[in-house]
Amino acid sequence: MFDKSLPKFLTGGGESGELIRSINWSKTELGNPEKWPLSLKTSIKILLDCKLPMHISWGGNLIQFYNDAYRPILGHKHPKAMGISASETWNEIWPTIGPMFEDVLRGNSIGFDDFKLTIERYGYPEDCYFNFSYSPLPNDLGDAAGVLITYAETTGRVLSEQKIKEESEKLNSVLMQAPVGIALTEGPDHVFALTNSTYLSMLFGKDRNLLGQRVIDAVPEAKDQGYIDLLDQVFLTGESFTGREAPLSLRQLDGSDKNFFVTFIYQPIRNAEGEVSGILGVVYDVTEQVETRHKIEESQVQFSTLANSIPQLAWMAQADGYIYWYNNNWFDYTGSTLEQMEGWGWQSVHDPKILPKVMENWPKSIQTGEPFEMEFPLKGRDNKFRWFLTRVVPVKNAEGVVTGWIGSNTDIDAQRSTINALETEKALREQFVSTLTHDLRTPLSAVKISAQLLSRSSNAPEKLTSLSGRIMDNVDRANQMIENLLDANRIKAGEALELDMQEMRLVSVVTDSLSD
Repeated sequence: MFDKSLPKFLTGGGESGELIRSINWSKTELGNPEKWPLSLKTSIKILLDCKLPMHISWGGNLIQFYNDAYRPILGHKHPKAMGISASETWNEIWPTIGPMFEDVLRGNSIGFDDFKLTIERYGYPEDCYFNFSYSPLPNDLGDAAGVLITYAETTGRVLSEQKIKEESEKLNSVLMQAPVGIALTEGPDHVFALTNSTYLSMLFGKDRNLLGQRVIDAVPEAKDQGYIDLLDQVFLTGESFTGREAPLSLRQLDGSDKNFFVTFIYQPIRNAEGEVSGILGVVYDVTEQVETRHKIEESQVQFSTLANSIPQLAWMAQADGYIYWYNNNWFDYTGSTLEQMEGWGWQSVHDPKILPKVMENWPKSIQTGEPFEMEFPLKGRDNKFRWFLTRVVPVKNAEGVVTGWIGSNTDIDAQRSTINALETEKALREQFVSTLTHDLRTPLSAVKISAQLLSRSSNAPEKLTSLSGRIMDNVDRANQMIENLLDANRIKAGEALELDMQEMRLVSVVTDSLSD
């Protein structure tokens, strides 16, 4: 073991100092430490006392000295690295760093920031990063005899920055490929710092380079439409703003104006100090949605106008049967309001006796999607019921799914009264025909009998005269019945009748009937 009572320049240095003092330097090419060049002694003393990582490679074989602060870069190479050649310790990267050592020994200093080295410190290769400084160490004659290395490992910072960069690039890739328009502005002047392709194609129809331009310079027409003022407001207050279906007109590259509707969000971006440094804008083109809704609204207005012009009561319901709209005729007839009738309030104007049947049939149509048709009375504002024919048809989308219902109520009260009157008239007519048939048969039968008797009484003149008279009387009666039938038809046709007022003896009528 080398004698530890060494000169002062080898004192201190912690574990690395102990390791240096434990080596028998007399058996190395450097020889007894007492005879080392003064410049080497001075450098080693500085190395042992320094709290920053330091490494010295001395002589032609670049024999290594290092302090405790330098040990982490060595990993498992410590403690073997102390006192041996740098080329032996760093053989895996010597093709990279060997020329650097040679250059320094020629008197040149070299420095690197975030220099990447793949080294084995813990038994496996790993990528590490360092800020290196390689400086020549002169001997006592002033010639470069060694290499002084100081470093600061930046692996942690570099890897963090790389991760942040990767995340930033990933986020940027997501933003650039997002199906919505995205733009980022910086500063109170709102300078474009990012615009994705969707934003550019949405607003301008093709790619434009807006980066580095102020919004007011790149899109001056946005000023008069209030968008610049909104950016100022968000930047000053730090509060986000959401605009829904806002109209926007922008000048295109070909000089034409593009008019559309957008829903957008202006979100303030804050820096590390919490101050607003920019604004993130997210824009959705909702032109098709707005125009479609406008068409639907126009169609609804047209439908309402049409529905209010027809004589029927009309209404619209959701797919579940919830009625949300009635035409004016409904309110005029029932004397009700939408608040009273909305949903299922219409039941209040139904006849309680018939309503259960309605509530049985209507839900069946809702469930099956089949049209509904039924006659039932509805109560008017005068509390009187009138009969209506109700028809309801489903409204279906392109897939055949019921999305709503359109219903109408046609007043058939007068029609039903007419039908009832016709049915009564029919019954009376049938009764009249039956009676007339019976009455006609009586005189005709008497005529037939008289004719038969007449044929048998050819030798009795008086009897012939009597039978002939009876035949004439029965013929007159039949003729009168026919006249009565014609009079009945005239009355039905609305024609006037002449009345022939004559005296009639009841005894004669009875006698004639008995004689028949």
